[in-house]
Amino acid sequence: MQQQWRLAARPEGIPDRSHFDLIEVPIPTLEPGKAVVKTLYLGVAPVMLRYMRNETDFESPLALGSIMAGRGVAQVIESDCSDLPVGAVVQARLGWQEYALIDMSHQPAPFFLPTDLPLSHGIGAVSLSGITALVGIRDIGKVKPDDRILVSGLRGSRQPCRSDRQGTRRGGCCRRGRRRGEVSPAQIRDGLRSCDRLQK
Repeated sequence: MQQQWRLAARPEGIPDRSHFDLIEVPIPTLEPGKAVVKTLYLGVAPVMLRYMRNETDFESPLALGSIMAGRGVAQVIESDCSDLPVGAVVQARLGWQEYALIDMSHQPAPFFLPTDLPLSHGIGAVSLSGITALVGIRDIGKVKPDDRILVSGLRGSRQPCRSDRQGTRRGGCCRRGRRRGEVSPAQIRDGLRSCDRLQK
């Protein structure tokens, strides 16, 4: 058996325990062309609140009683899919549960994580949000060493990945000193507390 979190009610304000049900269900059985994975890390992102409120127009609605949607890091423990070998560590849409049944047709598709990084990076810098931030800085914005980047708000999961500690430094900007570029990225914040959080 495994534990699974399901959506019990739609929050109007900040979600709390009353909006979820924790239940026990059987561990999924292996099916042809699929893989059973064991959850290692679950990501939490601002978009989840929109799932809970049924406010998304880019994905299927999350019905009451459904497993809470979310992506995370998992290891393949059983497989009938050559693209998902046993032992592989992937980032995938798992839902809030200990075990999941996945295949490569899930969109966005599961992807393998680098083996030389901590697995927890799979819900951070090398998650879909991190990749989105990297593509935005490198391929869309085409950041150069003397560019200045303005990052707005602590409002989304990509914002921390665009901070000066990650994507912008890789793009050539540097907050202090003269390493690779003199102009720092700037951020818009809602107060000193948010600024302090980024600097720590």
